[in-house]
Amino acid sequence: MSKLNNIIDCPIIIHPGFPKAASTFLQTAFFTHIPRTLYIGSPLPRFPKEGSINYKICNFFHGLKEFLFNIDEKIFYQIKDNKIKNLQDSLRDIVNNIGINNIDQIIYSDEGLTDISSETKVSRLKKAERLKLLFKDPHFIFVIRKQDHLIESLYGGYIKNKNKYHPFCKFNEFIKNACDQGVNKKKTYININSEKYFRISVGYNRTLELPKFNKIITYYENNFSKSRINVLLFEDLISKKNLVIDNSLIQLNLDDSKSINSYKTNPTVPTNYQYCHLKLRKFFIFDIVFRIINKLKINKILMKIFPLLAKKKRLFWDEESRYKILELYKPGNQEISKKYNLDLKSKGYPI
Repeated sequence: MSKLNNIIDCPIIIHPGFPKAASTFLQTAFFTHIPRTLYIGSPLPRFPKEGSINYKICNFFHGLKEFLFNIDEKIFYQIKDNKIKNLQDSLRDIVNNIGINNIDQIIYSDEGLTDISSETKVSRLKKAERLKLLFKDPHFIFVIRKQDHLIESLYGGYIKNKNKYHPFCKFNEFIKNACDQGVNKKKTYININSEKYFRISVGYNRTLELPKFNKIITYYENNFSKSRINVLLFEDLISKKNLVIDNSLIQLNLDDSKSINSYKTNPTVPTNYQYCHLKLRKFFIFDIVFRIINKLKINKILMKIFPLLAKKKRLFWDEESRYKILELYKPGNQEISKKYNLDLKSKGYPI
């Protein structure tokens, strides 16, 4: 079965993440502003008109997601050829509408390729293998981040989850559980019998798996080629005004409407006000009160009167757990540092 590259002969650039490593920043400040580029990824157009080019791009994105994430391995090889043909037809329709001479490159961005919470049906390794069925010799952009900061960001994302089955916990409890699971290898104490609950608890039960960057990048090295992979540092990315990949593959000035400074404050970590809401929302009456306050925008007035409420919640590590956790990442970081000539030590990565 031929690959999607047969529809149009141009560079294919894939951004698989990692989560909590400036994916939204890249998508909104860079990828959506590159001229003569067919961009497939978030942010997707809202309510596109049926039959429009945006509508077709949304359908193509969801088709890719189904192929890569949602087809059980037991039936995948029975239906893959038909699915690939459907994707080819969809891409051909998009290219014909835009004009083949108006597209210099295709960029596909989806951090679900590296996110643990999307592993309910297809592992991250299998996703890399499925990408190989679709694309010939694509380029890859991975963004990595200091593991302790990423884990803090994961905690912020975790407690913001509004599912009623999602248990609230303090940061020290979150870290203790992560350490028990990833370092001490204790059996999980969270019930994950249902797939629905598994989806929202998986990050909690496997927090320390996500920042094992070298493990995931190696999947792509084995399926494609190290020469096609670019590894960027989150810490460098948020401090630059431009993005250059492979010297000539992508060169673009940053859209100044997107604040760089907001990424230096770890935006996923909640403010003290948000933390109070998240902690108390299990009580129905408190949840209603907070929702009314937010709806009427009284929260903004409160945070002006009491500036402490607007500050980010300070997260305190237990130093013993911190040391044990960061030790897990030293071998992988050393490998990445050597393979991609990155000075991780000076950036504060555990080496």
